[in-house]
Amino acid sequence: MFDPKPKILLLNPPYPSLIIRDNYCCFTSKGNYLWPPIDLLILSGILNQHSQLSAIDSIAERLSVNQVIKKIENISPNFIISLVGSVSLNHDIQFLKLLYKKLSTKPKLIVMGNIPAFYPKRTFHLITEATAILHNYTSNEIVDFIHQKKKRYHHISLRQKLTKKNHYGHINYKKRFISYPPPRHELFPLTQYSTPFMIQSPLSSVITAFGCPFSCNFCVASSLKFTQRPIPNVIQELNYLKKINVKEIFFEDSTFNINQGYLEKLLKIMIKKNYQFSFSANLHTFSFNESLAMLLKKAGCHTLQIGIENASNKILSEQSKCTNINKIRKFVEIAHSHQLHTLGYFIIGLPDETKQSMQNTINFAKKLNPTYASFSIATADPGTKLKKNLKQKHQIISELKNYDSSQKSNIYIDSKFKQLTQKMFKMAYRQFYLRPTKIFQIIKISLANKQLKRLIKEFLQVCLKMILKHHRKNT
Repeated sequence: MFDPKPKILLLNPPYPSLIIRDNYCCFTSKGNYLWPPIDLLILSGILNQHSQLSAIDSIAERLSVNQVIKKIENISPNFIISLVGSVSLNHDIQFLKLLYKKLSTKPKLIVMGNIPAFYPKRTFHLITEATAILHNYTSNEIVDFIHQKKKRYHHISLRQKLTKKNHYGHINYKKRFISYPPPRHELFPLTQYSTPFMIQSPLSSVITAFGCPFSCNFCVASSLKFTQRPIPNVIQELNYLKKINVKEIFFEDSTFNINQGYLEKLLKIMIKKNYQFSFSANLHTFSFNESLAMLLKKAGCHTLQIGIENASNKILSEQSKCTNINKIRKFVEIAHSHQLHTLGYFIIGLPDETKQSMQNTINFAKKLNPTYASFSIATADPGTKLKKNLKQKHQIISELKNYDSSQKSNIYIDSKFKQLTQKMFKMAYRQFYLRPTKIFQIIKISLANKQLKRLIKEFLQVCLKMILKHHRKNT
């Protein structure tokens, strides 16, 4: 008889360096930051009542391959649900092959992540141990699959069904709202997670909505249909986080303020309940104003993350970025006037860029002066319109691997463009952060938040990473 409560392991596999596999994205951590994989977190809530649940975040716990295998042997799960990422693909394939070679009992393997979601057929070819691919991590179909209640699924691809028409899994819902039980945050090593600007610990992640209604060419979220959680469902999770003593929250929504009325209602409840969480969130310029800034601050928000991307309105328009430079300036101005810090995201090396346009973006970042800036190398990620467009032009080096927005691109205009992009990417960080006023500002903020020790530690680790990378390059 089938076990009514099978053992299920949620796994973030090991990798030699700090890597983020999360929410259909995969990239190397530029510093020492790492947050809980929202995919596995949400599954922990959905599966909790239907299984004996365990979780291993090998990255956060800095576990070696052998240590992870030993842990899994001790758990002896019936099912493993594992993340697989584009940056770590080769390593993930090798690890899973070794794991299944060494395990005496062979659990069913379900994989998820950006490569499995958008390349199911190739994933099954590369990862022969996988029996299924979970496309939508917020779907409760996984419960039916575990308990063998269905033969056909909307959000799951099955190896034996893949060659048949209409058996590919999907990511998006037809319905407007999603609900799920509070994730089992405490299964994850919450004290090991951090963001560069957090002010309390432990930290965990929350989403109030899945996907994004905007259509930015370079962002995978634009491929995911926007689906919101009812406010009572979000509050249920926040109550749970308070109960287990989580202090800091990263709201991982692609656009936290997509529905201003919804957000204002949520923030007012958070204020009334006096959770005393500190938090950060991703916002868009389109519905940000003084009243919303006041509510965010009062509810505990300290940092707003905003996708700025480029200094050219023309390039922003070409990439379907629904904003402009004036709106971006106004956003940062309002945020800073309410003592909210800002993190600006910038992209270096979009198609048709020149050295001057890249330098213009760096100059704009310096002049705009968000509290923090995160520069990324333009990459055509799985599921994005950018990848589809460049593939048609034969300007993709690799669809599946060998690229990382924190290190190198898979966009190939020509060899000179690639070299220029990487040079300007490094220059962006130097020019933005190695300014006396910026160094003083960040030290001052760290002192105020009693985070100077962590700042120094992260700075030293980044320096060490750069030295080792330079050494490997020259040996």
